Amino acid sequence: MKHVVIGTAGHVDHGKTSLIKALTGIDTDRLKEEKERGMTIDLGFAPLHLPGQKVVSIVDVPGHERFTKNMVAGVTGIDMFLLVIAADEGVMDQTREHVNILSLLDITTGVVALTKIDLVDEEFLELVNDEVGRYLQETRLAHSRIIPVSSVTGRGIPDLVSEINRLVESIPSRSSSDVFRLPVDRVFTISGYGTVITGTVIGGVITQGEAVEVLPSHKTARVRGIQVHDNKVDRAIAGDRAAINLAGIEKGEIQRGDVVVRPGTLRDSTVIDAAVTAIEGEGGVSHGQRVRVHVGCAEVMARVRILGRDMIPGGERGYVQLRFEGPAAVARGDRFIIRSFSPMRTIAGGRILMHDAPERRRFSTGDLETLAVEDSGPPEVLLEYLLKRGPHPGAQSIKEISMRLLCSPEDVRTLALGPARDRVAVLEGTQKLVAREILRYLRRQIVSALEDFHAKSPLRPGMPKDALRMAVAPRWEQDDFDELMEILIQEGTLSRHENLVDLAGIDRHTAILKRPEVSGLEAAYKSQGLAPQRLENTLAALGLDSKTGQEALSFLLEIGHLVRIGEGIILHKDAVEMAKSIVKRKLEEQGSIGVGEIRDALGTTRKIAVPLLEYFDQIGLTRRAGDLRQPGPHFRAAHMDRY
Repeated sequence: MKHVVIGTAGHVDHGKTSLIKALTGIDTDRLKEEKERGMTIDLGFAPLHLPGQKVVSIVDVPGHERFTKNMVAGVTGIDMFLLVIAADEGVMDQTREHVNILSLLDITTGVVALTKIDLVDEEFLELVNDEVGRYLQETRLAHSRIIPVSSVTGRGIPDLVSEINRLVESIPSRSSSDVFRLPVDRVFTISGYGTVITGTVIGGVITQGEAVEVLPSHKTARVRGIQVHDNKVDRAIAGDRAAINLAGIEKGEIQRGDVVVRPGTLRDSTVIDAAVTAIEGEGGVSHGQRVRVHVGCAEVMARVRILGRDMIPGGERGYVQLRFEGPAAVARGDRFIIRSFSPMRTIAGGRILMHDAPERRRFSTGDLETLAVEDSGPPEVLLEYLLKRGPHPGAQSIKEISMRLLCSPEDVRTLALGPARDRVAVLEGTQKLVAREILRYLRRQIVSALEDFHAKSPLRPGMPKDALRMAVAPRWEQDDFDELMEILIQEGTLSRHENLVDLAGIDRHTAILKRPEVSGLEAAYKSQGLAPQRLENTLAALGLDSKTGQEALSFLLEIGHLVRIGEGIILHKDAVEMAKSIVKRKLEEQGSIGVGEIRDALGTTRKIAVPLLEYFDQIGLTRRAGDLRQPGPHFRAAHMDRY
């Protein structure tokens, strides 16, 4: 079944409520004050039954200018309008303001009911009909049909119902796969049930028993029950006028203008990007102006930051940032109305291009370009811009992007792997996205950093991964940077050995081993055998300074050509292998061996024999048993190249 909401519009006392009663049989004036004054002050609601067992919702809005904010709240989420103009008065001030509001909110599907025709003769009716038609020709509602009706006699009511039915058939169904949102227009309590909210579901679906979050207060609750058109249902979907009974929250914790969502699907905003159109003849919108922003069912005070110029004249469109004086639960794509602070007049309206936006530079070409993409760019380009120029450029979570685009994480992933695949890369491990332009930039930075590193440290076989991250992307999380490394390794840009990163295709080990300072140091240790000299003496004999010598030593230790067997004692691997063979042979012959025997068998000193045996204990070749050494757990399998 299609779910459609119709909103009334029109001047005060032009017969909106009476017309709804004639259409539905329901009096939507529910407040005592409304009965006494004979006019609508707050919102009223009624179901309208149409042919084919269709049921649509009608929202009755106030016509008096003092209650315009209630009118704007009423038309939030409607699919079509029912503009009411009294035949005995014609087009009036609030008629014009309501038509402006409908146009600014992009609600241009609807019908015009020329009411109270029982109060005028046919000739006057024809004149008023022509007047209304001429007025509408200058508006976005020019295509709307004008139907004369009388709520008293019933004349024209069947024709009006037929036209409403035709328009309902033409309205596309809303998507129930969107993020669930319900702007609250009423809050009350029912004895025995507790807190009840009402509003129009403007996106998604909600089911009985689900948890919800109220924005911007971030209070949480549970859906105890749902009603649509006074009927209990298990769920409410986009387009439904719904009453939802909430458990776990008090009436005083919710107010009109709040928005009910699923937890974690929308973040409230204090700054938004927007496209604004100023109404002709109302003086335009100025930079720095304090205004009233009507969005959803909320009224929020804000300051206007006009981008690229100082004013948006009447009849023109421009880009702005609105800085709210308090958090607001708004989202990309929402339409809004701007009214002057005082006196209160409707001066402009527009569409939110991005909620929770970073602060833009007013005359930045790049920021204006970003808003143009937010305004009309293809989804794949918008996704790329969010990753490049959002509040946190770099790797951003799919969940975060979904909250910014007001869609599901699955939709974002599908976009990234499909239309945006040439612009965006997916970091599968962390479920984050990064713009390929940022990847290309980081690739250049990484290559440059590695080249610079090896120019300054020619004896190092690679740059430590953490040092590389701090050099090129210090704000990136380590897990994200690791995935970036894998992408660059797979594409053949980088290679990695344990924690060291280098450019791919370069045999750094062989090149370093051929350098004279490295080959000379290795030859010196090899010739010293089990009688190593002090390092400073060895370096002096080779003519090496301390820094170069230490780098050469570190490299040889890292690749295993030299072995540190104890504090300050370093041997060449061949000497260690020779000692290992002798110890193994002795243990195979005797089963155990002492330090003195090893010292004599190796032809060395106790100063070398003791740390050498302790080293063999560490690698499992031997184990200590009092003053003796016996075969260790790795005695049979021990090979020096494994250690």
